[in-house]
Amino acid sequence: MDFTFNILRDGTFLIPKGTYKNRGYSVEAPSAPYRKIGGTTTLTNIEFWTGRQVQLDADVFIRSFTGLDMTPAYNYSSVNLEQGNFKLTKLELIKP
Repeated sequence: MDFTFNILRDGTFLIPKGTYKNRGYSVEAPSAPYRKIGGTTTLTNIEFWTGRQVQLDADVFIRSFTGLDMTPAYNYSSVNLEQGNFKLTKLELIKP
């Protein structure tokens, strides 16, 4: 990276310029897409700049009848850096 990176854009977590490797893994468990109710869960554990990020993603689809598809999605991310730690949570309704 050729410049200092401001992760949250508020000056709290500044990552100095340098060379970084972001290695990790991700595990996903989906259900069958033809069901009326189902979803997917994904766990990701990866190196993140000067630390590590663990992320959990989950979505559930509900097909109550033809023409109505609803998919609420949840995202939780925990980041541990040399500069400090932070957590992010997001809940949204995805349009399929």
